[in-house]
Amino acid sequence: MSDIFLEEITSGIDWLAIGLATTMHECAVLTLEEMSHRDPVDFVVVKSPSNTEEPFRLRWVLTTTEHMKRSYQDEHRKTDHAAMCVSILLTQRLSQFSKFTSSEKGNGFDFWLELDESDESDNFIQNARLEISGIRRETQTNKPEYRLKEKVARLKKYDQDTTPVYIGIIEFSAPKALFHQQ
Repeated sequence: MSDIFLEEITSGIDWLAIGLATTMHECAVLTLEEMSHRDPVDFVVVKSPSNTEEPFRLRWVLTTTEHMKRSYQDEHRKTDHAAMCVSILLTQRLSQFSKFTSSEKGNGFDFWLELDESDESDNFIQNARLEISGIRRETQTNKPEYRLKEKVARLKKYDQDTTPVYIGIIEFSAPKALFHQQ
């Protein structure tokens, strides 16, 4: 079982601003702790479309503070940022991509992905796309599998773009992830 240390999001992921990375990190730890989880947390990643499972363990050392709790009161935004943290770290492990550039709103995905070999210039190469979704607590009508179907259907509207798409869906109450490539 591989460990994923949430602190890695703040240790210099290419093209990811440290402020955004810190927000993602804090939200991930807060969300997990609000769901009564403590370090370490085992979770399974279901890779799609192969439907294979890979076990991981989420780890963190961050101690949450009252200031953090008061800063992230919006559960939806907190869950979104938490899912970004876990999805980006998973993408690094399950794909060849290591650089993440946030995309513009309205294009159907959250980040452009780049290969490590991409140059360091301002002219980034858009090798793939990453769409992320977070589920705080799974319900009968809000399951990762349902969310994946919605994301795949929505992305079809943008399929004139031929770059590959990855979709990361993270569930936090009973931690698990769907990681889809199309």
